Amino acid sequence: MNNNTDNNTDNATDNNPPDPTWDTIPSRPPATATAAKTLNAISETLSGFVGKLVALATRALTPEHIGRVTAGARLVGNYAVLAGIAFALIHAIIAAVRHKSLLVFVIGVCVALAIVVAHYAAGRFMDSSDKIIAGTPGRVSSKAFLECAGLFLLLGAIGMFAGGIYTSIRLSSAVPLISAIVIAPLLALAATIALNPGSVGIETGEAVSAGEEAIGLLSFCLKIWLKLVPALFCLLALAGCVVTVWGYFNQNVGSAGISGISSPVPLPFISQFMVSGMAGPSLVLYACVTPIIVYLSFIFWNLGLDLARAILSIPGKLDSLRR
Repeated sequence: MNNNTDNNTDNATDNNPPDPTWDTIPSRPPATATAAKTLNAISETLSGFVGKLVALATRALTPEHIGRVTAGARLVGNYAVLAGIAFALIHAIIAAVRHKSLLVFVIGVCVALAIVVAHYAAGRFMDSSDKIIAGTPGRVSSKAFLECAGLFLLLGAIGMFAGGIYTSIRLSSAVPLISAIVIAPLLALAATIALNPGSVGIETGEAVSAGEEAIGLLSFCLKIWLKLVPALFCLLALAGCVVTVWGYFNQNVGSAGISGISSPVPLPFISQFMVSGMAGPSLVLYACVTPIIVYLSFIFWNLGLDLARAILSIPGKLDSLRR
């Protein structure tokens, strides 16, 4: 009896195959899922393209470029300072004759002597900056922040240069172009340093705590200024020479005080502190003072980072004592 029942069941099963299930019928994904996949594909494509640009910039802008640029900037800056000293004396003579004042000549000679002394100090402090960069290493776990910073700085340099050209043509003035020529190289050099953090003693790839990561990034932001010092020195010295020579042909430059300056280079933030009637030589003097200011500022702010490092190292030292 049971055998007959089993046979009937098997026959019924053979005669009536099971209905197709969802496993055998391909299902159509909803429209939202398709749109999400499309957006993800587009996002990954764009991210990959930007990543390739960053990788290309990293391969093109090597640490060797940083060394060559800073060494060349320092050399050109030294020549510019020497030229600035000579231009300052010539400027003092011309201004003294124009205004029939011996005081103007004396002021010019004093500024030239100040440039000589500051130039000596600038060379010593730039040497010290290289040593302090090597003596204050830092660590970050990932290059994400540095790569993004390098990308934004590089785009800023390109945008600044292109904007300077466009604005100069639109306004028929050389001032925006000269400003762009001064600022764009600094941004490009800063981008190169950000893409090569080892040039300022920042190690990447090792797992560190959040506090150490913050200290490493802050240390990078401080040391990048030390690395930019030769470029700042060179550009300010060249700008000072340009302003001084411009004053030979424009009596408004250096004759009516700082408020009457009409120079080809904008002088924000420091025009109030220039020697009256000596705008160009004052810029050369500030070029020589810049390495000193940046070095002392770095030491002052780095004290806080050293204190933070000491605090973060306390737990590890306590653990070692317990063992």
